[in-house]
Amino acid sequence: RPENEIIETYSFDKHQNVTLGRERFLIPEALFRPSELLGLDIMGLSDQTFKCIMDSPSTSRRSLFSNIILAGGTSCIPGLAERLSKDIWDLVKVRNSAMRQSEIRVKQISEPQLLPW
Repeated sequence: RPENEIIETYSFDKHQNVTLGRERFLIPEALFRPSELLGLDIMGLSDQTFKCIMDSPSTSRRSLFSNIILAGGTSCIPGLAERLSKDIWDLVKVRNSAMRQSEIRVKQISEPQLLPW
């Protein structure tokens, strides 16, 4: 897309505006690919979530995969729940052919930025 189509300005108060272009996409992508984009030796959000569930007792996994909750301000990133769900499914289908994609549910709660408080 042309640069002028992805630029967006955000207002924080009467006197402070921030204009972002490509950063709107690169910053959230770093949550999923921190080693590639930031040079950090850590797993991305999808891999960490998947590993956490797989490290749980096998009897709990199906329930955990269907109850992934996003909370906090970062969860307000547009498309985050859909991306996480897709990535988790890509990891699950390689290892667990008995599970259906519809069983993986990533939920964003209303007013997620307030939940951690």
